[in-house]
Amino acid sequence: MAKRIISLLLLAGILFITACSEAPQLMSFINENDKGGTYDGLTLYFKASMGPTEKDDTATTWLGYTQNTNFADMARARLEEVEKKLDINIELSKECPEGFLNDVIFLLASGGGKLDASIGMGYEDFSMRDLKLALTPMSAVSQYIDIYDSAKWGAPERLEMFAWDNEIYGVIPNYWPELQFASSDFILVPNIDYIKSINQEDPRDFFENGVWTLEKLEELIPVYSNITENKTVYGYSANERHLYELLMQYYGTDSAVKDVNGVWVAGCLTAEGRQAAQKLRDFQTGALSDNIYLASVGDQSTLWEKSEIAISTMHTVSLTDPNSGIVSVGYEYGVLPFPSPDGQSIFGQYERNVEAIFITSFTNHAEAVAHAISEIYEPFEGYETTDALKDIYNTSIFFDERDTEIIFKLAESLRVLPQAPRASDLNYHISEELNKSEVSAVLEKYASLIQSVLEEEFIPVKETMEHLFPGYND
Repeated sequence: MAKRIISLLLLAGILFITACSEAPQLMSFINENDKGGTYDGLTLYFKASMGPTEKDDTATTWLGYTQNTNFADMARARLEEVEKKLDINIELSKECPEGFLNDVIFLLASGGGKLDASIGMGYEDFSMRDLKLALTPMSAVSQYIDIYDSAKWGAPERLEMFAWDNEIYGVIPNYWPELQFASSDFILVPNIDYIKSINQEDPRDFFENGVWTLEKLEELIPVYSNITENKTVYGYSANERHLYELLMQYYGTDSAVKDVNGVWVAGCLTAEGRQAAQKLRDFQTGALSDNIYLASVGDQSTLWEKSEIAISTMHTVSLTDPNSGIVSVGYEYGVLPFPSPDGQSIFGQYERNVEAIFITSFTNHAEAVAHAISEIYEPFEGYETTDALKDIYNTSIFFDERDTEIIFKLAESLRVLPQAPRASDLNYHISEELNKSEVSAVLEKYASLIQSVLEEEFIPVKETMEHLFPGYND
């Protein structure tokens, strides 16, 4: 309840400030004819808490990288280079580490004006319909941030979470090592040490051989399980909502799809969506349910670290964050995509964006901010190519080169999960109630709300993407 009250107050504050201010003002360059012009010592205020949440609350990151690491040092040097090149000063505030919405609260509380950009956690409590009031559209700064530059800012699928009213309001850097995967979900993380200890084949072989289907996973779950009075090892674990949304994709549907007449319908109400709901219910209540641990990602991680789960559906950042318990515990882990009907395809999802870049609508220097951001997120020297990035992952993060290949392909094959709060809440309630009631009863109960979310939150986003990227919804 308290969270909802804060959200309502925040929205009221955004509406008030937006109503009382002009549209974002775009700064004129010192030299109008020089795209590489400088800004005469201009100070810009960035909030920067980008990257994984630190396990040690006393730790800080530098533009998303753990302090005193090679990439953190390179990020620090890059910022200094950009400041010198553009003759600007960038003040990094870490006052609001929990997300962009907190930045806006900070802005309101401080009297406004000293927040030009946010680099870090995106939105969770608002749809872009509401949050856009606090943001500058990327079309206003396209001289420096080109949303069609997929090499730098990611394929259109990455940008869908920022879409509304025929505009894109944020981007995600696609070059920096480790961070380009921070918003890629989900992967399956097998505990290779445990699986080998029970004399079972490396599960990565099943994907390599093209037989990594849902049926294969279901076959392995009881084999991997060991539930006795003295020991409990679950064969598989997942968060119920994450599993539900992955199953919808497995069976070939999405949050919003067009029917044969070209009319948008809710994917969960299609035949494929009902299959996904039924399969989740089977996992919750069927023959395998005693061998499956359904819980939050945090709870799964805790059991995985204790070697009490054989294979988990996790956030990708669980492996790319050096502070992750999974990484630090010492077991050999692997990487697998969620199973696919053909046994060899890769698909993934965004549950949230943890490396989003926004330019506020309160800034008087939107073009200078965009110029600085564009310069900051050029590739690091020595890491300009995919091969160079793969080398660092093979030697520092993953145990097997196949893991690295899967991670890269995953980042190219993502779709956006429901980002608007009503949508994610809806999927949470559906997945929770499937544990208690039959599929038809649950979907019937939520049919009206499903249609409302479709019309108010999904269709406007899909239509925006179609406007900006013709053929996107085909």
